[in-house]
Amino acid sequence: MFLLALTRSPEPLDHRLWAHLPVSFAISGLVHLNARLAGEGRPPLAVGIGIQTGRAVVGSIGSPRRLEYTAIGDTVNVASRVEGLTKRLGEPLLLTAATHAALRSARALDTLGPQPVRGQKDPVLVFRLTPASPGRVLRGALQCAA
Repeated sequence: MFLLALTRSPEPLDHRLWAHLPVSFAISGLVHLNARLAGEGRPPLAVGIGIQTGRAVVGSIGSPRRLEYTAIGDTVNVASRVEGLTKRLGEPLLLTAATHAALRSARALDTLGPQPVRGQKDPVLVFRLTPASPGRVLRGALQCAA
């Protein structure tokens, strides 16, 4: 399943990312669910989330018989490719350097270095959550300034 989440400007980035905090709780819940599944001898479930910050063209695209509201552009492509990196890097959530630079506080993130991404001439610098409780870490990383 692929999910595309869009936020709009000129809302400050930290506030937009704060709205996606439930993602961190889903990751945390998945850890507990997978422990239970392992205890039952069942295979684990996995999630991969790639977050990229930038401009995109948004609107209804298609024919009058089938319109779809979506986003297109390099920002969307990079987000999709970074989501694909989650499998290779074994991380449930990756953020790009563009997102990292836009955060007011990114102390709860570790760099994984530049990663080759299909469709991009240069490797993309990606970050992961520090190895700790995803919910607590993401709250700290994306905490809005008072």
